[in-house]
Amino acid sequence: MRRVLTLAGGTMLMALAACSAEPDFDQRFDEKARELNTRAKAIETEAGAQLAAAREVEAAEAEAERGAAESADRK
Repeated sequence: MRRVLTLAGGTMLMALAACSAEPDFDQRFDEKARELNTRAKAIETEAGAQLAAAREVEAAEAEAERGAAESADRK
């Protein structure tokens, strides 16, 4: 009987030690939230840069069209 209790107690302590080594739900959630926020900021930065570049292209095209129209009017 004593062996069984000792074995059961040792098994429970080992299981408890194994559980404490793994991060709990809140820690995993916080880690994933930080990771997703970092990704979201990178995506926002990239999207902003692409939008700015597209606006520059549109402005340059509009300026070129205005210049072509003015040249045609002069002829």
